[in-house]
Amino acid sequence: MKPKKMMKICVAMFVFFSLVVTSSCKKTSESERDIILVLDTSRSMIGQGGKNIFPQVKDSLKKFVDDIKTGDTLTIVTFDEKVEVRPTIAIRDNNDKEIVNSMLAITRAEGMWTYTMEMLRNVFKLAEEMEKKNPNRKQVIVLLTDGLDDPPPSKRKDRFNIKEAAKEYMGKEWYVYLVNFGDMKKNERFKEVQAELQRTMTRHVELIEGGKSPQGAVAEVQQTIEQERQRDRIFSVRTLVIVLAVILLLVLIILLVSIISKIKVKGALEYYNYKLLDPYINVVNLARYGRKEVIIGRTGGDVNLRDFEGKKPFAIKAARVKGKVVNRLIVPEGLSAEFVNRESGEFLNDGDIFKVANYSFKFMAPQE
Repeated sequence: MKPKKMMKICVAMFVFFSLVVTSSCKKTSESERDIILVLDTSRSMIGQGGKNIFPQVKDSLKKFVDDIKTGDTLTIVTFDEKVEVRPTIAIRDNNDKEIVNSMLAITRAEGMWTYTMEMLRNVFKLAEEMEKKNPNRKQVIVLLTDGLDDPPPSKRKDRFNIKEAAKEYMGKEWYVYLVNFGDMKKNERFKEVQAELQRTMTRHVELIEGGKSPQGAVAEVQQTIEQERQRDRIFSVRTLVIVLAVILLLVLIILLVSIISKIKVKGALEYYNYKLLDPYINVVNLARYGRKEVIIGRTGGDVNLRDFEGKKPFAIKAARVKGKVVNRLIVPEGLSAEFVNRESGEFLNDGDIFKVANYSFKFMAPQE
């Protein structure tokens, strides 16, 4: 295959793989999220510090929903004595956001109990199902609660145990945001949950204090999600650049290897010992060696001449000059080559006759 044709093939390969990689990275560079919004709807959420913070939480969540990016999905999960998983909404436009806000608008904090353990089992299972459905997306869990664990009387033994809840989900790359609407100083459990989740399940765990400012806490979650999204974009772009650079390098290597592999000595060499009265004329096809350099000498070379009087062998070496493969005559120091048909030169032309030591050689270029 000619170098120009090989170049076209390599360029085509580069463009093809570039489009494939760009398309693949584009899918993840938008950093689409499956957001699971978990809201504590037990009555304790309306009595923090003697005031009802639940309306503030819902107002802040409206802003949260309005800022969700197109392409994300949102699933609302409420929990008190029971866990309710609302339908997953794919966010395509503002109408979809209105559907989510309508769900939030009718949500009330009226539960008598807080069944935290059952909530965690449902939420982690839901996140895993979403991950299996589309591994290219990121799973985000936003848990908003006052941190009280008060399961129904019939479930008193099923107390909150983060190790038990998370043991089936080790090594995940989910993003978990724990928003505590209680007293952070009194409720050290959140820090323990954060530490345990980071140790076993995922390194992406943020603990956010929301007791003093529910709006500020939810806004901080949104800001952190967006920062993570930006980092994913940067990572995707860097990955794209690295992959394309590797592809380009491989293409260049293939092209270089192809070009080098085409540089081989071709043609034929007629030779005889001109010092003999009736020498025998031999002809060797140089192309049969399939090499870039053909060694000619007494022993140890490609063309062995037993009565060659040169102390060192000489060579015919192929080289690419101005896009063409030519044959260069390589004569070592202490040995000389005398051209018969023309002045001495570096490259061999068709019909060149030259003498080295006691041998006469005639080079015959290949017929193209």
